[in-house]
Amino acid sequence: MVRQRSDTCAPGPSIAAQFPALANYLEYQVGPQANALDADTHLLAEAFHGLGQLGLLAVKAPLDLGGFDCDSLDYSRFQALIGRYSGALAFLQTQHQSAAGFLRSGTNAALPWSQLSIQASLQPKHQ
Repeated sequence: MVRQRSDTCAPGPSIAAQFPALANYLEYQVGPQANALDADTHLLAEAFHGLGQLGLLAVKAPLDLGGFDCDSLDYSRFQALIGRYSGALAFLQTQHQSAAGFLRSGTNAALPWSQLSIQASLQPKHQ
């Protein structure tokens, strides 16, 4: 099922519609332990997994894989919001998105993007 955005930027889901849930998660779950995330990789992994539980690990993934196919402006806002609460989490999520992008644009036929379901499977499907 292809989802449609409510704004006029492009077809698909709007990552901006997820910002209130993200801000709530960051304020109440990440913010209170932001300093600890810099030193404790287990806490950082839990915070990253929390992004997955919110469905926010595939923000740049194509729509047909359950992602948002996020445009540059919304992605910048997404990154800035996370960065306001935790630099370590913002860095980790940025590296995650970059790695997925490299894999997506690669030419390794043994590793097609459509089979990289880990990124999309860590998130609930959008309605």
